[in-house]
Amino acid sequence: MTTPRSRLGPSDLEHQLSKTAGGAARVKTGIVELDEMLRGGFMEGDSVLVAGSAGSGKTTLALQYLVNGIE
Repeated sequence: MTTPRSRLGPSDLEHQLSKTAGGAARVKTGIVELDEMLRGGFMEGDSVLVAGSAGSGKTTLALQYLVNGIE
Protein backbone atom coordinates (compact mmCIF):
# COMPACT_ATOMS: atom_id res chain seq x y z
CA MET A 1 0.00 0.00 0.00
CA THR A 2 1.38 3.41 -0.92
CA THR A 3 1.33 6.41 1.33
CA PRO A 4 -0.25 9.50 -0.26
CA ARG A 5 2.08 12.45 -0.66
CA SER A 6 1.11 15.81 0.67
CA ARG A 7 0.24 18.37 -1.96
CA LEU A 8 2.34 21.50 -2.20
CA GLY A 9 0.68 24.85 -2.64
CA PRO A 10 2.28 27.66 -4.69
CA SER A 11 4.04 29.20 -1.70
CA ASP A 12 5.32 25.78 -0.57
CA LEU A 13 6.68 25.11 -4.06
CA GLU A 14 8.45 28.47 -4.13
CA HIS A 15 10.02 27.65 -0.77
CA GLN A 16 11.16 24.19 -1.92
CA LEU A 17 12.69 25.58 -5.12
CA SER A 18 14.56 28.30 -3.30
CA LYS A 19 15.84 25.77 -0.74
CA THR A 20 17.06 23.41 -3.46
CA ALA A 21 18.85 26.07 -5.49
CA GLY A 22 19.79 28.35 -2.60
CA GLY A 23 23.43 27.32 -2.27
CA ALA A 24 24.13 26.56 -5.93
CA ALA A 25 26.29 28.91 -7.96
CA ARG A 26 24.41 30.75 -10.71
CA VAL A 27 25.67 32.01 -14.05
CA LYS A 28 23.86 35.21 -15.03
CA THR A 29 22.72 35.46 -18.63
CA GLY A 30 22.89 39.24 -18.78
CA ILE A 31 19.24 39.27 -19.85
CA VAL A 32 17.40 40.65 -16.82
CA GLU A 33 14.01 39.05 -17.52
CA LEU A 34 15.57 35.64 -18.22
CA ASP A 35 17.68 35.81 -15.06
CA GLU A 36 14.51 36.56 -13.07
CA MET A 37 12.73 33.56 -14.59
CA LEU A 38 15.74 31.35 -13.81
CA ARG A 39 15.96 32.68 -10.22
CA GLY A 40 19.30 34.37 -10.79
CA GLY A 41 20.69 32.64 -13.88
CA PHE A 42 21.64 29.19 -15.07
CA MET A 43 22.83 26.77 -12.40
CA GLU A 44 26.54 26.17 -12.78
CA GLY A 45 27.30 22.85 -14.47
CA ASP A 46 23.81 22.36 -15.92
CA SER A 47 23.05 21.70 -19.57
CA VAL A 48 20.28 23.83 -21.02
CA LEU A 49 18.09 22.91 -23.97
CA VAL A 50 16.40 25.81 -25.75
CA ALA A 51 13.54 24.61 -27.94
CA GLY A 52 11.00 26.41 -30.06
CA SER A 53 9.54 26.69 -33.51
CA ALA A 54 11.42 28.25 -36.41
CA GLY A 55 11.77 32.00 -36.03
CA SER A 56 10.99 32.02 -32.31
CA GLY A 57 14.34 33.57 -31.33
CA LYS A 58 16.46 30.62 -30.19
CA THR A 59 19.56 31.78 -32.09
CA THR A 60 19.03 35.40 -31.05
CA LEU A 61 18.81 34.33 -27.41
CA ALA A 62 22.04 32.30 -27.67
CA LEU A 63 23.89 35.12 -29.44
CA GLN A 64 22.72 37.67 -26.87
CA TYR A 65 23.95 35.38 -24.08
CA LEU A 66 27.35 35.10 -25.80
CA VAL A 67 27.62 38.87 -26.39
CA ASN A 68 26.76 39.56 -22.73
CA GLY A 69 29.43 37.05 -21.68
CA ILE A 70 32.10 38.81 -23.76
CA GLU A 71 31.24 42.26 -22.34
